[in-house]
Amino acid sequence: MTMRGKKALVILAVCGSLIGAAGTAAAAPEAAPQRAAGPGTRYCGLYDFIGFACGYYDGSRYTDYGDRGAHVKEIQALLTYFGYSVGRYGIDGEFGSATRSAVKAFQRHNKIGVDGIVGPNTWWALRTP
Repeated sequence: MTMRGKKALVILAVCGSLIGAAGTAAAAPEAAPQRAAGPGTRYCGLYDFIGFACGYYDGSRYTDYGDRGAHVKEIQALLTYFGYSVGRYGIDGEFGSATRSAVKAFQRHNKIGVDGIVGPNTWWALRTP
């Protein structure tokens, strides 16, 4: 059998293993996202075409000390997911001093300008594997 024939057999075997009993293609199982640390947090993980996400917010607006809302929760959840502490209240949606300290530590570790503001470069580093 030629190399081309062997490749075709391998492809057929793989495709055949994906066909369900009804003759339709079965979806490949997704890897279960990991759980962020802390009570009441959502599942964070790496998703195709999105990068790292926790489900609170999918944008990238500038976020700074004093801001509140879903975008802050997303930042806090991602920081927690990566092992940074966002303070004793955890993911509360308030960008306080503990969150600013965690952002600065994350920026330092990723060699981004350390300013405590989550702008385009910090969002990119938080989302990119």
